[in-house]
Amino acid sequence: MNSIINIENRARQLSEAQAHGLLDEPQEVLLTRAAKLRDHGHGRLISYSRKVFIPLTQLCRPTSTVRG
Repeated sequence: MNSIINIENRARQLSEAQAHGLLDEPQEVLLTRAAKLRDHGHGRLISYSRKVFIPLTQLCRPTSTVRG
């Protein structure tokens, strides 16, 4: 996978064939590589926006349709 995604060439886009090739990679490998790319580009910086609203009442709704 290092030939497909590397830090030095992170700005270029993957071809469709390369993107499909990623489907064969183990999830742990993809997540580790994604974390390295993130850290290289942004460091360990975590940011937030006060203008983002997440309606928690909508996210936390019970989804079960079982009725007694």
